Amino acid sequence: QNNLEFLGIFLPIFLVAGLAAPTNVAIAGAVVFAGRCATAVGYMLGPAKRVFGAWFHIGEFYVVYQFGKFAYSLIQKV
Repeated sequence: QNNLEFLGIFLPIFLVAGLAAPTNVAIAGAVVFAGRCATAVGYMLGPAKRVFGAWFHIGEFYVVYQFGKFAYSLIQKV
């Protein structure tokens, strides 16, 4: 359930940010995917172990940063 809630917001931001910096956003997306997989494996081993994949937020924050940077560049052109 948590992945579904997360992806509903993340994927549109990911796709729009990818228009501006496709390579960097793709790498950040791979970090997010790997971290979400680590979280899922940790959660299957025990709910307290799900924190082992918490580093996926690094990629998530980078994608949000790229999205904001792209939005700001569009605003500056107006």
